Amino acid sequence: MIFAARSFFYQDALLPFETGVINCGHQLVRTQDYRWDGMHRGSRVLYVWQYTLSGRGAIILNGEKRELPPGTAFFVRIPHEHVYYLPEDAEYWEFLYLTLYGSETDRIGSEFIHRYGNILTHQNLSRTVVFVRDMFQSAVPGTVNDRYHSILSAYEFLVTLFREQEHSVQMTPGMLLIEKVNLYLQEQLSQQIRISALAEVCGYSRSHFSRLFHAASGKTPQEYLREMRLRMALRLLQTERKSIKETAMNAGFEDPAYFCRLFRRKFGITPEQFRSGKIGINAGK
Repeated sequence: MIFAARSFFYQDALLPFETGVINCGHQLVRTQDYRWDGMHRGSRVLYVWQYTLSGRGAIILNGEKRELPPGTAFFVRIPHEHVYYLPEDAEYWEFLYLTLYGSETDRIGSEFIHRYGNILTHQNLSRTVVFVRDMFQSAVPGTVNDRYHSILSAYEFLVTLFREQEHSVQMTPGMLLIEKVNLYLQEQLSQQIRISALAEVCGYSRSHFSRLFHAASGKTPQEYLREMRLRMALRLLQTERKSIKETAMNAGFEDPAYFCRLFRRKFGITPEQFRSGKIGINAGK
């Protein structure tokens, strides 16, 4: 028994929106032939959300196997290093799924994964699950022919996903610390920021703050700050037509050459190549 996806993607839409839904579906798989490798699905940037209704699936992320029992979902970027599949000891896997495309999806999706990770928990009647289920059911008769429907659905899904996770996550002391740092950096990111100033804002000595922050985020404050600056630079390159030097300065990098080296090391291409739109990036690298 297999439920096929219904397409929502309109190649000829030619609309000024960089997000959309390609497909959503309800599927039941019973064979170990079902296996998807995130590094062998082309170079186009996509995001996949997949929620287990019954049975069991599995995904390998960052070299670690994660089980996907009922009530769990994954949200991943393509291309990126992951493999999801039907385990050998599982009889079947029934799931809902949704695939999104576009540079705006990439910006929002990478931020979501940065905050909440790839593995999610949903209730069967959660807003996210109900939204995708309703989208699939409405597509079955083939009545969706409005070219704006794909765009609206993508934005609504991403907002719903963010809202649900924000409300469901109980803030640990570590998460509160990261949130406090994020709020401060959002206002100061284009300025030169001292780690000692961050520590002072959070009420700790520099050494104690660095230990707490690393334990909460898995990164040093310096690494986290660089990553936030690079994500800001991505947004500026997408939305503004300033020089690479101006972009670097506005993202808080005093040395444009250093910015370009960091950018290429992180994303595998130069800022100029990214802005041209001819080469995609691996934002999860």
